[in-house]
Amino acid sequence: MAALVTAFLEVGDWVLGAFVIPPTGFEELRGQLGLSGALLQLALSAGALVVLTTGWLLCSLWMRRGHNGARLVMIALAGLSLLFVLTDMSMNGLAPDWTALSQHVPELFTAAIAIVLLLPGSQAFFSASSALKRVS
Repeated sequence: MAALVTAFLEVGDWVLGAFVIPPTGFEELRGQLGLSGALLQLALSAGALVVLTTGWLLCSLWMRRGHNGARLVMIALAGLSLLFVLTDMSMNGLAPDWTALSQHVPELFTAAIAIVLLLPGSQAFFSASSALKRVS
């Protein structure tokens, strides 16, 4: 469920940034690259988003089946997401303001998922699942 929410947040963030919240990414790209360049850049960006979101959802399915490796990948991705947020906030000034935080809701949600994956209950789930796989 959390992976679906994260995917929804990522796609929503991309759409809002590209087409809704002024200055839109499309307007900025069109000013710099022209219409065809902006369309190409948005298509590449959307393609990368589809690939990453699909990978995220597949990883979450593997995690649901008890694959500890998928859990470790999710934790690593969450760490990288949090690092991205901290790097971006430090570039915008050290004092975190709410606009900077609101721009990074998907990344912060991903970091929250990692915290849950590190809890003892999660550890027990993956340990039990691994034990069942070894027995069968």
